[in-house]
Amino acid sequence: YNMGLDFIGILKTKHEGRGKITFKPSHTQNYFLNVTTPAGLNQLIPVKLPISEVGAIITSIHRAYKKDSPITVNVAATDDGEYRIALYKRDLEITENRLSLNRLIPQTVELYIPPSSVHFSEGVLRVTLFNAKGVALSERLIFKHPSRSITVQIQPLNKTLFSPREKVELKIRTLDEEGRPVPAILGISVVDNSVLEMVEEREKPPRLREMVYLESEVYELKDCNRYLQGNIKGDT
Repeated sequence: YNMGLDFIGILKTKHEGRGKITFKPSHTQNYFLNVTTPAGLNQLIPVKLPISEVGAIITSIHRAYKKDSPITVNVAATDDGEYRIALYKRDLEITENRLSLNRLIPQTVELYIPPSSVHFSEGVLRVTLFNAKGVALSERLIFKHPSRSITVQIQPLNKTLFSPREKVELKIRTLDEEGRPVPAILGISVVDNSVLEMVEEREKPPRLREMVYLESEVYELKDCNRYLQGNIKGDT
């Protein structure tokens, strides 16, 4: 709702209060959330929005981008003019586009990754929009699936339950994204799963792929196993 209690839209959370709603805010308005579920929390909660009369916005079209697809975003600005949009891996520029924007009219932009940059243009990338003077106006983080992946299959040869200090024989296979065997150097560690179950979900340490693709990109990685669910080729 806005401060006049006009209905704006519905926000549904997916996990621990995280959700998404899209609307065009006004710098002359204040906004509130009215929690209806679970029942009994019927109160207006102020929402602080950093609203400016001038600037630009970048909206990602996909929740995550496939390995062979361009990075497609929508951009809009409050002023007519010439702009530059660039794709980065941290501080390394991967590619750029030049475009003309009309005031408040969104435009779809496709950023194609050069073949020479494919091998490091994966994981968390940054899209930045600059004005004609080179001033950064807006940024958006996106996630791009890796161009290559490896699957490790571990199969006990005799049984699945073991006693303490019992010898275990394992069959380990490493496969590429097409299911073909590939050579790999592996290290194995063993942990009692019942010990991990005692740790709060958001406090559990990240798995290897979260460490590789996310840990170095954020100040603190909490609830890390919620971000790359299931197969890394998926939408999340």
